[in-house]
Amino acid sequence: MKKAKIFGLLVLMLAGIGTTFAQLKTDERERPAFQQTIEIYREKLQLNETQKEKVDSINNEYISRLTAIKKSETSRFSKMKALCSLNKERDREMKTVLNSEQYKQYKAVKKEIKAEIKKSKRRQG
Repeated sequence: MKKAKIFGLLVLMLAGIGTTFAQLKTDERERPAFQQTIEIYREKLQLNETQKEKVDSINNEYISRLTAIKKSETSRFSKMKALCSLNKERDREMKTVLNSEQYKQYKAVKKEIKAEIKKSKRRQG
């Protein structure tokens, strides 16, 4: 269950692009974990109803585009570059929806996830 939460957060925030790219799976099997993570994230950021709708829209578009990048026939470098660009675009969109305190929390959670990814990578390899 903890792995599912971590995975969902990875998809949601994609903090460590280099370390997570190979681990990303956005097919229907991961949707429940993704939805559970969104709920946890909503609670941490204390989103109001309007923000929830906008964040959901941003996340749905992000997942669709992420899946397209993953399935593309381009080189790994091109995928990484596109993924980085997508992540920056998503951050910009989130910044317009969240207030300054929420955005700080959003960035802090991304850092936590990146640290957790590195920690789990060290244990595995």
